[in-house]
Amino acid sequence: MMKCFLASFLYLCLLPVQTNAQAISKVVIDEYPPAIVTRVYDVVAKTDINDSTQKILAARFEEQDRELLKLIKENKPKKILDSIKMDLQEDWLNMLTAKQQYYYSIAVDKERSRTKYWFTQFSFALQVKDTIKLSEALADSMFLHIDVLNKMKNAFKRKNPGQWFESKAYESEVMTRLLTDEQYSKLLTLKNTEKAKSNALTDWNDLELRKLTGRFNKEIELQRLTEYYIEKQNVFDRYAHNKIKQSAMLKYVYDNKPKILNVLAHARRNPQNNTQGLEYKF
Repeated sequence: MMKCFLASFLYLCLLPVQTNAQAISKVVIDEYPPAIVTRVYDVVAKTDINDSTQKILAARFEEQDRELLKLIKENKPKKILDSIKMDLQEDWLNMLTAKQQYYYSIAVDKERSRTKYWFTQFSFALQVKDTIKLSEALADSMFLHIDVLNKMKNAFKRKNPGQWFESKAYESEVMTRLLTDEQYSKLLTLKNTEKAKSNALTDWNDLELRKLTGRFNKEIELQRLTEYYIEKQNVFDRYAHNKIKQSAMLKYVYDNKPKILNVLAHARRNPQNNTQGLEYKF
């Protein structure tokens, strides 16, 4: 499935997100207590916000802190306080533009040591918009769906504290409608290439440790393994909203996996018999 296409993208690097955050407003520093200044600075450090918006944010933060302090003094349960904090965060985030919210969320995710694979397909599409030839109208649509997804996530978290919010089905359903087949294939291949390379190298290293690489060409097998893992993850991402098709496509990919994976699977099942797999039939 599109082997030539997959191979042609293996050399491409993921594009970094850049922000140009400006300095914190002198008025905010002079007129507000350190705790509020720190909160405004935390936002400014993550996305570009002008002086006027900084002052509005500072006033809103001060108002929210008073509201929270009142609830704390009333000994409200932590569950209620956590829910209110989420509402208050959504409140001030809505004061930012969609683009500012996007760059803020990217910076927050990096601080939490999330990998790039956590980012939504909408976010990644904006990072590689030139490569996949994303129009300005579609780019604006990506910002809109990021905002929608954030609201869906917040609503879910309020109802299901501590549970993981799964967004993949929404992402794939929307992206299938918005992008052409070529654009979506390029997007997913770019998104999944680095992880696929890592998985391929892990498998090869495992084979080497078991002394099972003697009759295989490393460069060729790494290429095959990488293409396999890209294709597998692409199918998983692309059809997350259609489980029946996803299952059928994943079976096809699995049934056509590189033969060297059969050697590795056999060795893992039979660790005492790792002698080049000479008697193992593919």
